[in-house]
Amino acid sequence: MGRCGMWLTEKALNIYQTITDGGICELNEVIHLMRNKIDTSFLVRTYQLPKHKLSEYRKWKTKPITENNKKIIYHQSKGWLIDDVYYGCDKDLLIKISKEYEEYKILYGEKHTQTLNKKNELENLEDKIKELFNKINELVINHIRKVFPNNDLFNGKFQKIKVDKNGIAIKDKNNKYIYEDVTGIFKFEVKNLCNNLSFHGSADYIYENIKDETTIKMRGYDVKPNVVSWYLENDNLIHDTSYYNEIPPINRFMNDLRTRPENVPIPRPFIKTSILKTAQFSKEYNKTWQYSDIKCGDDFMELIRIPIFTLRFKFLSLKQQKSWVRYFNKLKRRFEGLSFEIFYMNEDGTINYKKMIYEIDKYISEGVMNPKKIFNKSDNLSRDIQKNQHVLNYMKLIRYLKNMVRISIIGVGQFITENSKISKDGLTLIWKKPKYMDKTFHNSFDDVNTYSEDKAFWDDRDK
Repeated sequence: MGRCGMWLTEKALNIYQTITDGGICELNEVIHLMRNKIDTSFLVRTYQLPKHKLSEYRKWKTKPITENNKKIIYHQSKGWLIDDVYYGCDKDLLIKISKEYEEYKILYGEKHTQTLNKKNELENLEDKIKELFNKINELVINHIRKVFPNNDLFNGKFQKIKVDKNGIAIKDKNNKYIYEDVTGIFKFEVKNLCNNLSFHGSADYIYENIKDETTIKMRGYDVKPNVVSWYLENDNLIHDTSYYNEIPPINRFMNDLRTRPENVPIPRPFIKTSILKTAQFSKEYNKTWQYSDIKCGDDFMELIRIPIFTLRFKFLSLKQQKSWVRYFNKLKRRFEGLSFEIFYMNEDGTINYKKMIYEIDKYISEGVMNPKKIFNKSDNLSRDIQKNQHVLNYMKLIRYLKNMVRISIIGVGQFITENSKISKDGLTLIWKKPKYMDKTFHNSFDDVNTYSEDKAFWDDRDK
């Protein structure tokens, strides 16, 4: 029932991105019925069409969620105008009082008279914001009921236990729960009003609320301080301990995506320490951990690359999806994590993310089965990449860092063994120490002196 309710909510509110039980929408552009009906089969690719086309096709209209169909507009010092009534407060004043309250707590302490007065002033403003949120909650639930009038999840009659203002169940004098009649089984709660926002993939986002507070979610890439970023300068490997400690990796990337979508820099790779879990130890024992002194529970160095492009589109068929994923993975293996980005690179090495997303979505919706026929029709990709110094430098950087992390885990001796070359006359030719490893770095790793076969690292072509 929860998933069904969220699907209905997503469609009725024209939500851009849903996550389990919530999402972000534009309240002035929600779906309204035309002739008391809605064509749900048309919902999937609506975002590709101009708004006037929806009306021409008699599918639906996108209008404000308000009862009078007028836009929700913010007015300085008055708040938000909804159905000819002002809700909320002056957001500049809210920001000012909120900052002053935090400053007072530091200067005077939380129990000082001036701090308490400022707290009361802030709570009065926040109560007005709650009134605004409650009004939006009411508009949302009523709008979903109008768009899907025959769905019992929002329009059915139910009985539920009565609760007080704190959500505690109320009992009668006989200690029995008191029930009340309700319409629908779901309620909504506004978490934030956004000034601006940006999305990445199906679950990553960044937005600023009315207090100018920034919220960023990019699951799997949240990192603690003290990570080290790396870059190449004149073919030398340079580390930077302040780059990502001043502004975290996901903050940099998501903010670039929001403010400069046509010129998104390739995020610097970084190295962080991780705890070796039992599942990873078991899975990678033969190819890595049997050559290392690192055991479960120990820290080890890990190379992290933030993905720019994610292949999360609405495909026309499973066959098409598999074909695109196959080429996508092939590009990532070949170009050290870069995929379709290499075809949308600007002269300065940044990525035209906006153009990339729109064009690839267009190709997929038009039924292109083999992306190679679009992006590498003449089969000259290898030759073209040799002319792109930005891609070559990135590939070189990642390979350097891969070797560095590998050495930190298995030691220099084992690494040299794995990368030695044997000539036809039986002599063993060992590669020279990589020039990107200075003496201090080279000596900071223990040589485990355990030589063994490296078959675990061979791919099918080597075999």
